[in-house]
Amino acid sequence: MCGICGIVGTVPSQEARTTIMLDTIRHRGPDDFGIWTGNKATLGVSRLAIIDLSASGHQPMSNEDQSIWIAYNGEIYNFLQERDQLKKRGYVFNSQTDTEVILAMYQCYGDDFVKRLRGMFAIAIYDQRAGDGKEKLILVRDQLGVKPLMYAEINGNLIFASELKAMLASDLFERKLDPLALTKLLAYGSIPEPLTAISPIKMLLPAHRLTWEAGQIKIDRYWQFNLTAENELAKLSYPELVRLTRQKLEQTVADQMISDVPLGVFLSGGVDSAALASIAAKNSPHKIKTFSVGFGGEGADLDETNRAQKIADHIKTDHARIVVTGEDVAKQIDVLISALDQPSVDGVNAYLISKAAKTNVTVALSGLGGDEIFAGYPWFVNLLNYQKKNLGRLAHWNYQLIAKLANIHLFDRWSLGVGSRIISKLRGLDSFEHKFVREYQVFGPEGARLILNPEIFQSLPSNNFQLADQLPAGTTIQRTSALILRTYTQNQLLRDADAVSMANSLELRVPFLDSGLVNFVLALPDNTKLKINSSLSPNGTYRQTGAKRILIDVVKDLLPANFDKQTKKGFSIPMSSWLKGPLRAIMDNSLSTESIKKRGFFSPTEVEKLKQRFLSGRLHWSPIWLLMVIELWCRETLDQR
Repeated sequence: MCGICGIVGTVPSQEARTTIMLDTIRHRGPDDFGIWTGNKATLGVSRLAIIDLSASGHQPMSNEDQSIWIAYNGEIYNFLQERDQLKKRGYVFNSQTDTEVILAMYQCYGDDFVKRLRGMFAIAIYDQRAGDGKEKLILVRDQLGVKPLMYAEINGNLIFASELKAMLASDLFERKLDPLALTKLLAYGSIPEPLTAISPIKMLLPAHRLTWEAGQIKIDRYWQFNLTAENELAKLSYPELVRLTRQKLEQTVADQMISDVPLGVFLSGGVDSAALASIAAKNSPHKIKTFSVGFGGEGADLDETNRAQKIADHIKTDHARIVVTGEDVAKQIDVLISALDQPSVDGVNAYLISKAAKTNVTVALSGLGGDEIFAGYPWFVNLLNYQKKNLGRLAHWNYQLIAKLANIHLFDRWSLGVGSRIISKLRGLDSFEHKFVREYQVFGPEGARLILNPEIFQSLPSNNFQLADQLPAGTTIQRTSALILRTYTQNQLLRDADAVSMANSLELRVPFLDSGLVNFVLALPDNTKLKINSSLSPNGTYRQTGAKRILIDVVKDLLPANFDKQTKKGFSIPMSSWLKGPLRAIMDNSLSTESIKKRGFFSPTEVEKLKQRFLSGRLHWSPIWLLMVIELWCRETLDQR
């Protein structure tokens, strides 16, 4: 695991700029530091050594004649198999690293080497073999977007890095928050890729490959969700599907436990982390370490550490319970905001547990992705119920008419008021995609319009909140899974988790988001993941809704009896009490009328109304926290160099 950056082209002081860029992301790789400068290119890598801790893993790494160079961040879980194949073709290796294997794969298979990779990765390969003026840079990002990779084109030159702070350290970009990114951040709680907080910097989309050659950029997609296994899986009995899923999950966990440094598992007490921890514990030759976060009296109703402890006792792990208070968050708020790299409504919980886990391990497995592929979120139930009601042309036409009327701007002020749920529900009736968007928002498009300075919103393009269906031919469950993976998971959960874990020099692995496992689970029959023949309550127990039925059955023999009788309880933090207590002074300062006017993004009147509604208990904490994070991030990133 590493931080990478580079400049390709003819930018003045290229090596000096790259060195400064790399300095800003040393937290991503404190074990080693490398810069290479060649013809029209400089690459930089800060390395967190996980596999082959020796100097032979130093990056940037080259092939034998130094005509090809690589800067790489991530882990390839099938590198040993690929290495064996390459050896049969005559390739010789000088290290035990996956970096060297990737380099050889590129030489052997060309640009399509990436189609053979299974893992999490952000890779830059600079190829000089064609000669002066014909050099080529290839940037590739993993299939699900676990590892970040940003880039920007300036006058035929290309700049790239793992984090926004590294891009800004090049001193080639104006520190100005992109108004379109800001609007979508307010609407959804995170900045949707390929946008970043700063224009013209973009995030390379997951499963995409960028080629820079002679100053020209080409981007193409090399992988996508597919349901090719669906027909074959539909022929199998449920017990056989459980056996196959267990087999695939065990292999995935085993692959992702390969490490030359200490490894642990985040254990929240929910189904996903319990499944991973139980499989890891079953197959590990030694006692594994697990970690959970609790909040004491400040968040007793949200604390799942007792549940996590019971699971840890049952599967016999070396468990640590970390207690976090609002005072802890207040003391390190500036560090936390900097760790986020880009403003987001999320990331606090991942930062806290990553910081605590780093004292014991260098690698941690997370259950992130289980809800997405096994239909664990309440959104699945809501969208399934919606689709059942939205049958027939007449009903669809009626829904479209109601949604059109509800979308009149006259009702915008309801978007965060008493009637917010009603207006939001009505506005989401016209299509599956719009209904999904209404399930996944903070301010929503209407609330964003209301809170923003009118001059900012009026400068934006129209229809900028459209969403693309990722599996239009799929079932409601399959379409919902794919949409969540390409929105909430990609833009918020994964991006934030990477930023805050790497801020603590901790490598976070997400077995549920293995590309092969994702497509396999997507293709499983819907009734293995959710009850689909009756209207359901999103607040029911796992047994009542059938949510994650097959995952629970896969690990039933490893977990306590009646594990599926619990309700889903997403990991939450007592932010409301923190904002009214230890974080109150920070909230008042960052959202003061003076601060809001000086920044110029928001309506001071609307912000004050939101504050008062929150303090009186009439508004969830997330809109207030998001506004705070934006202001604190601006102070940290835009106002300072």
